[in-house]
Parts: sequence; structure tokens; C-alpha cells
Amino acid sequence: MSRVLLNRGAGLIDSASGLAPRALRDIERGCSAGRFSVRDPQSALLIVAGAAIVLGHSIHGHPDVDDSALTDQVTEDLLRMLGLPADEAVRLSGLALPDVRALLGEALPHLDAAN
Repeated sequence: MSRVLLNRGAGLIDSASGLAPRALRDIERGCSAGRFSVRDPQSALLIVAGAAIVLGHSIHGHPDVDDSALTDQVTEDLLRMLGLPADEAVRLSGLALPDVRALLGEALPHLDAAN
């Protein structure tokens, strides 16, 4: 799945469905709430998407690197770039991620029956 996103990622940024519109929505909400301080949410989306694509390429190209630590560091840096204070960016980037299988099972219950 990650290879598909990496190979098609740049083209997906203009898609009306998928991750891009959701990420833009989240950036806009962060701006509206006063948590992010970007001039243009669309340009912020380009920066975040570009970082995600290059991060994925780096992780695939360097399997010896601690992908979890690198992902946390890039996330922290992006949050700071968007305008969060450093201490909050550190705290948020260090939080545990939700169980993807459980989330998929809730969103797509028919997949749970197949596994």
C-alpha cells in the first residue's frame, strides 16, 4: 500500500477524494482554531504531502534507519512549521498511534470477517 502511495503520491494531491482533502480539512481546522499559523492552507498541504512522500521514500530506501523515530521527528518538525509551540509538537508527535486494524474493522466491518 505504501508503495502505491509513494508512486502516485504527487498526483493524488489534487484528488477530490482520499487523504489530500482530509489533510487540507485538518489544516484548515487547525488554522481556524488558532493552532496553526500558515498563510495558505493549500500551500501548507503541499509541504506536508511532500514531506510525507519523501519520508516514505527514505524509509523504503534505508531499511536500517529507525523508521518510527524518523517519522516522529518529521511529524514534530512539520507541526512546529505549521505553528505549534515546540513543547506541544514534541508531545503530540510522541503519542502512540491508534490500532489501524481496529480502526479498519470499525470502518469496514466486512474486512474483519475476511481475516
